[in-house]
Amino acid sequence: MAKRFEIPAIPKGEVAQYSANPYNRQTVYGYFPGVMHTGTGDVIVRPNDELLLQKGGISALIIYQRLLFDSNVQAAWEKVVQEITSRDLIVEAASDLPGDVAVKEFVEQQLYDLPMDEIFKGMLEAYVVGFSVGEVMWRRTKSGVKAYDVRPRDVRRFLFQESEDADMGFTMKLVTRANTFEGEDLPARKFVVFRYWAQANGDPYGCGLGRILYPIVKFKRRALESQLLYSDRFANPTAVATAPLSATTSEIDTLYDHLTNLSQETALILPEGYQLEFINPQGSPETFSQLRESLIKEINMLIAGEDETGNTDAGSRASSEVAQTVREVRAQELSELLCATLNETLVRWIVDLNFGTNVIAPKVRRDFITEDSSPLTMTDVGTMIEKVGFRPTREWVESTFKVELEDPEETKVEGPLQEIPPEESEEEEAPVEEEPTEETEEEEEEMEDPELEALISEILGE
Repeated sequence: MAKRFEIPAIPKGEVAQYSANPYNRQTVYGYFPGVMHTGTGDVIVRPNDELLLQKGGISALIIYQRLLFDSNVQAAWEKVVQEITSRDLIVEAASDLPGDVAVKEFVEQQLYDLPMDEIFKGMLEAYVVGFSVGEVMWRRTKSGVKAYDVRPRDVRRFLFQESEDADMGFTMKLVTRANTFEGEDLPARKFVVFRYWAQANGDPYGCGLGRILYPIVKFKRRALESQLLYSDRFANPTAVATAPLSATTSEIDTLYDHLTNLSQETALILPEGYQLEFINPQGSPETFSQLRESLIKEINMLIAGEDETGNTDAGSRASSEVAQTVREVRAQELSELLCATLNETLVRWIVDLNFGTNVIAPKVRRDFITEDSSPLTMTDVGTMIEKVGFRPTREWVESTFKVELEDPEETKVEGPLQEIPPEESEEEEAPVEEEPTEETEEEEEEMEDPELEALISEILGE
């Protein structure tokens, strides 16, 4: 029987190994200049960062961690993080089947018991540092295995060993006091690793914005230092004294001491023949101030994608709306990356430990669905119904005007008041006056007859 189609050969193995790259041989531990690494795999690698390698390897990651203590970096980073944590966390079931819905509700309850906003904030440090690690704390309860906490860990305590079958081609090891070089093996389903790459170089330590922020923050601090020094010189001009040729060394030293403390004195007496003048430096400290503002703008643009939020010199409303959109897009991108990591790790592990490894896990995401703001009012809707004849749907009214509508049939009056039947109305309660006819007029005249009224009173005994 002839084959209907033929499948080509599947490429196997890892050809371009990370450690076999001849351009970053210094990332392999134990590398010596002039010795070529064969790239056999299973080697401990170092960050592919020249600054970190010069400062001591993974222990130098503290340099990027300390960038978060800079006021401008912290403010810009917080804007992006708060844009993410302010959104609702949504758990979506794999399908509408009862089993998938039950799994989704179980995972949803566990995630709601965790401080997810704090977990997101801790993991998002990878945006600056390069990668972040969180240790999942498990506990066996009557309702199942529960993740009761995710604790952030110092990224300097972890190494990565090349392994073809591992996630991202590397396995993570823990540096301990007893084993500071190779590290200890870690148990499965225990540590969540989130990486961010400003450049997709395959570095297991990530490639955060700290590599770009470090020189900018350093220059900003030096500009502030220079501005303070220059302002001090500008506020206190240089005092220049002219002494006669007959002045002795002791007199000149005494005069110099007085001039040094001139800013603390209110008066100074000079002998005859001595002259004193002040020299003001040329220029202005505004040069350094403008340099700092330019560097701060670069920091905001790099982290948040905009620099108008909270800026008194912001542009028009349209420009601010564009800046808001750019920041939301940046935050949504980071949120999707982190949620994808949590779906593959924390959420997947909760399902594995409670329902089995062959059960499809739900997905988590942050609600970044933007709702269009409608300029319509209730009056406009009423005019549309009256003049045009179109009637909006109940869902559109609830989503547009943010109201919850109830069906008239389901509305019940609580308390002593009884529900008014739908067939009764105000028109039925108010009697309708009928036009008088000849018969009704005769009946009214009979009722008004005095003799008839006297007879009726006599019968009733009145």
